[in-house]
Amino acid sequence: QTLRKEADFNVDDRIELSIKASDSVMKALDQNRDYLLSETLAIFAEIPRADSGTGKEINVGNETIIINIKRL
Repeated sequence: QTLRKEADFNVDDRIELSIKASDSVMKALDQNRDYLLSETLAIFAEIPRADSGTGKEINVGNETIIINIKRL
């Protein structure tokens, strides 16, 4: 949601969400896909795109995750 605010998107804007992370993180995201997408009003792009719009690198524990969003 922070990325949404930083990009000046409206709370109810639909977004395309792409994530680049380790296999273990991607597996966890896949197991919770429906919840994640419904909470973020997103569709999920399987392959992260360089032109996704707004992106951010975050660190969670020892993991680095790159999240990109694009308003649809």
